[in-house]
Amino acid sequence: AQSISPGLYQVNSLADDLTIGTLRTAMTNAASGGPTNIQFNPSLSGTIYIVLGDLPTLSAGVNISGVNQQVTVDGSGVATLFHTPQNCQTVPTTVSISGLKIRNALYGIRNYPGCHLNLNSILFD
Repeated sequence: AQSISPGLYQVNSLADDLTIGTLRTAMTNAASGGPTNIQFNPSLSGTIYIVLGDLPTLSAGVNISGVNQQVTVDGSGVATLFHTPQNCQTVPTTVSISGLKIRNALYGIRNYPGCHLNLNSILFD
């Protein structure tokens, strides 16, 4: 995704690949550590079809902000979309996701014990 400033990425594309501006790239960059905000471009609307497998694990301090559920994240029936690390009981993790539609996923959101997952304005379709 496009880095606007340190720790802030903007999703500008509905593609599922590793190019600049995609959700997968933003989440991959966020996995490198540190608090990260991933924001969707307010003019972006439509569906991201996840075709490359599970999205990267969410690391501590990641905030994903959609805009009024204009973007749908579709797991293509096989992908886990948003998931917290399995070691949350030893490494405290807080993650926030808001303003998206989620559908057709193996697991739409998978939260492991000990993680704090804040959801706001999420629509499961």
